[in-house]
Amino acid sequence: MNSLKPSDAFAWLRQAEFMIFRICVWAVVIASFAAIGTKAIWGKPSSVPLHYFLVLILVGILLSTFAPTLGEYAASRLHKVKFGGFEFELSEAVGEASLHLKVEDVRGWETDLVDKMGDNSYSNPFPSIKLSARGKYEYERLSLRLYLLFEKVKDPNELDAESRENFRKLILIVGKAAHAMENYTKALEVLLWLKRFTDRERNHEESRMLGTAYLWAADEQADRSYEYQNEAIPYLRFSTGKHPYQTVVFYNLGWALLSLDKYYYGIQRMRKCIRLEPRCAPWANWNIACGQKKLGNASGALATLQQIPPGPMWKDIAEDDWFKDPDPTFTADFQALIRSKLEE
Repeated sequence: MNSLKPSDAFAWLRQAEFMIFRICVWAVVIASFAAIGTKAIWGKPSSVPLHYFLVLILVGILLSTFAPTLGEYAASRLHKVKFGGFEFELSEAVGEASLHLKVEDVRGWETDLVDKMGDNSYSNPFPSIKLSARGKYEYERLSLRLYLLFEKVKDPNELDAESRENFRKLILIVGKAAHAMENYTKALEVLLWLKRFTDRERNHEESRMLGTAYLWAADEQADRSYEYQNEAIPYLRFSTGKHPYQTVVFYNLGWALLSLDKYYYGIQRMRKCIRLEPRCAPWANWNIACGQKKLGNASGALATLQQIPPGPMWKDIAEDDWFKDPDPTFTADFQALIRSKLEE
């Protein structure tokens, strides 16, 4: 036997209220026409202000009846209405918005958006799975839904508990999809909404995505890169504290620290990555060597680079600005290492 869920009951109640509202609307429309007719034929009602008031009601009701979108917009802006000595209080737009936050909207394809280890890309040790055709459709559909909610829900803390969690999940899914599509600034724009929720502490996944979004958006917005890299660090640190075995978080934290000239701490995080997942050693060692070079340990940087196996990534290492040095000795040794790795 199927029982009626609270969310279903709420939706049914809202539909019933809307039906009653429409009935009342048509009643007022008919009464307005009748008033205008009696005024034209018999001169009643004699009150001119009431006549104009009924005409105004007629125009407003016709607009709200035959232009539902305009009616919803007007209703969402109204809070209290006085009529004939009675005062009516209308529901907030937040209540309406919660109807659009169903769990079904964010299920079924989020497994396509999980960051995973892969060796199909030499430029990134943690490539995101590319979205399928269905995934791209869902990404666009849910992005539109989310932006409409952003316009309607000014304070997500006013939603009920279930809707808040669904809202969070929708934000995370669209943020992950934007990251997978390499829309890094959009990913940050979406995920920043997580900071508006104050009902509980952000969890590991929310902090991880916020820190990652800041870090990748820093590459797209060079004028704000320093600011975004600084913003990323506390979120990534929090995430490592909550989940100390996720390699990608340590890698991103190490990258952020190295970018902010905190070379010693960045090297520590990169070494932690190698202990957690040896397959990321080539990329982590590349970053460790960068930090060592900046700390003045040129011989240590060359020794660390020596541990990286031959492969296409050496073409990028050869162009890395971090290894450009006026010291002819280091430059000669570095170029010799590059040639030997590319020949292998």
